[in-house]
Amino acid sequence: MMNKEAKYLSVVATLLMSTSLVAMRSSEMDPDPNPNPRYQSVKYEQFVTSNEKARHQEEEAFRAALQEMKTKEQRKAQKLTDPGEKDELNTLEKPLSFIKKDKLIPEIAKGYEDVYRMFINGKLIYKPDPNSDKGKIELPVRDLKDPLEGTFNLSRCGDSEKYLSIATGYRKKKNEKNADKIEIWITPLFFIDKNLQTTAGHLKEIMEVCSNDVASIGVFWTLGIYDNDYYNYLICNDDISSDNLYKKYENHKSPSYEVYSIYITPTKVLSEILERHHKQHISCFRFELKK
Repeated sequence: MMNKEAKYLSVVATLLMSTSLVAMRSSEMDPDPNPNPRYQSVKYEQFVTSNEKARHQEEEAFRAALQEMKTKEQRKAQKLTDPGEKDELNTLEKPLSFIKKDKLIPEIAKGYEDVYRMFINGKLIYKPDPNSDKGKIELPVRDLKDPLEGTFNLSRCGDSEKYLSIATGYRKKKNEKNADKIEIWITPLFFIDKNLQTTAGHLKEIMEVCSNDVASIGVFWTLGIYDNDYYNYLICNDDISSDNLYKKYENHKSPSYEVYSIYITPTKVLSEILERHHKQHISCFRFELKK
C-alpha cells in the first residue's frame, strides 16, 4: 500500500512543480520593449492562454496515468476471476475459421442444415502418391465462389486438369470446354431434389431410386461430350471419405434403362474410357466430408 501511495504522491509532486515553474516564469517575464499597451495586453493574453493549455494537458496526462495505474492494480487483484470477462476474452481469441463456420444457411438448404454444413466444410484432396503426403493439395469446398455450384481449380494437381473436371452441384448443360474430359459432380442430393421441377429434371429417374437418400451425398460421372442424359452415379453417406474417387466408381450404379441392355450404351462406354485411360488420374482424388 505504501508503494502505491508513493507512486501517486510522486506524480502529484511533479505536476505541482511544473505548475510553480510556469508561475515563476510568468512573474519574471521581461517587460516588452514595445510601449504600446494594446500590444502588451495581446501578448500577455497569448502567454496566459498557452500556459493554461499546457497546464490542462498536464492535468489530463496525470489523470490518465492515475487511472491506468488503478486499472492495472484492480485487474491484478481480480486475476480475471469474473466469468463474464473470461467469456469475453475467449470470444475475442476465437479464430477466423470459427466465424466462417457459422456462415448463413441458404434458403435451399433449409431442413438439411447439418448436411449442408458437413458438405461445405468438406474438401477435395489431391494426393499423387497414396503412400506419402508429398505433393498433397487440399481444395476446400467453402473456397469456391458458390459452394453448392462451383468447379475446383485443378491447375496445381499435375496434369489432371487436361483430363478431368471436378465440380459441386449437378450438370445443367454440355460444356464444350470439357469435350475431352471426364466430368465428376459431387453434391448433396437435397440440392437436386429441390430443383427437379426446374434445372434438374433430367435427373428425375435417378432421384426416384434415391428418394430415401435425399440427406446423402451423390457422386456423378459422365463424359464431357455427352448430353445431360447419361451418368453413372453413386449415393454415399459418410463413407464418401473412405476411399479415392476411382475406388468409389467401382461401386457405381447406372440408370435402370441401361443396366440390362445387351448393347454398348453411353454409360458402358464411359466406364470403358474411365477404366482404361483415366484410372490413374481419378485415383489421385478423394473427397472428404467435415463432420
